[in-house]
Amino acid sequence: MLKVIYEDKDKLIVDKKAGQLSQSGKSLDVDLVSEVLAYRKKKKEEVYAAIINRLDRPVAGLVLFAKNKEAAARYSREVQDKGSISKIYEAYVYGKVDCKKETLVDYLIHDKVNNTSSICDMTQSMQDNEDFKEARLEYELLSYDEESKVSRIRIKLMTGRHHQIRVQFASRGHAILGDYKYLEIANQFLRDKNKKSISMEEFDLLTKKYRLRRNTIALAAVELEVDGQKFTRSK
Repeated sequence: MLKVIYEDKDKLIVDKKAGQLSQSGKSLDVDLVSEVLAYRKKKKEEVYAAIINRLDRPVAGLVLFAKNKEAAARYSREVQDKGSISKIYEAYVYGKVDCKKETLVDYLIHDKVNNTSSICDMTQSMQDNEDFKEARLEYELLSYDEESKVSRIRIKLMTGRHHQIRVQFASRGHAILGDYKYLEIANQFLRDKNKKSISMEEFDLLTKKYRLRRNTIALAAVELEVDGQKFTRSK
């Protein structure tokens, strides 16, 4: 069932379930866009829904839809204008993050064949003519569980790159719980620093402890600021 957080004549903000596709893909599962279109059709409204901030399938949280073409064009411009639409996430990651507050800046390359992203050396990428993009975020440590070795962090996304949060933290040894796709990147960092890597068995136990289901990770879009209004995900 579609969970609507806010609605007016131009926009619709909904809470996506972790594990649900934002847009239709190869899966037979009902995607979020289809749910929104069905919702608008049931209300006898124009059957139009442009997704503005698409979330990865394993990620839960707030998603903005434009209800008409004019609003879609405006919100798309605002997404490009950094800061106009503010996106806040919360995540649980393995290990204690280095700082209480920090800004992370990296350059990412998107591997479309394998649906992954990786951090690249900008100088080498320029020489190889690779298509890299700047990825920038700010984070704050909210709490640290000494027993589980898990940090709870709050993240402000400054750019919206493919798998950005997942890659930037994994590349520093902090895999997001449940994110097996980038676990090896985190472990490679830990090994390079002569630190203990996390075993698959240990990661499985943490995934179960935090009640993560299949195709879900411990990352959620918890706050969205649009048109000067802040919208918060209910817990």
